[in-house]
Amino acid sequence: MDVVVSAVLVLVLSLSVVGMVIQYGAPLIQEQKQEMDFEQGKNLVNYLSLTVSDLISEPINSSRVIELSLRKGKIEFLDNKISFYLGYQEYNKEFSKVIFSEIDILIGETKVRLTKKLKDEIEVELIG
Repeated sequence: MDVVVSAVLVLVLSLSVVGMVIQYGAPLIQEQKQEMDFEQGKNLVNYLSLTVSDLISEPINSSRVIELSLRKGKIEFLDNKISFYLGYQEYNKEFSKVIFSEIDILIGETKVRLTKKLKDEIEVELIG
C-alpha cells in the first residue's frame, strides 16, 4: 500500500510542477513572440526608410519595387512619416522634406512601388 501512495504522491507532485511551468512559461513565450513581431515591423520600416532616402536623391519618376512580408500589425504611409503599429506599440520614421501618398500595408506578402513624383513627394502603391 505504501508503494501505491508514494507513486500517487510523486505523480501529483510531477503534474503540479509541470502545470506551474506551463502557467508561468506560456505568457513569457507569448510576450517574446510579440516582441519579435514588433522587431520585424521596425526592421521593415527602417528598410523602407533607407529606400526612401536613396530614392529622394534620384531624378523625378525614379522608382523602387520592394517585396514586404508582414506577419503582424500594419504599416502606414501618411503625410511625412512611415509608421508600424502592433497593438498598443508604435514605431515611426519621419521625413522633414518628404510627403507620401496615404496607404496602409496589412498582414501578408506584398509588393510596394515607391515612385518619386516631385522633388519632395513620393507616391506609394501596392502592386500585383
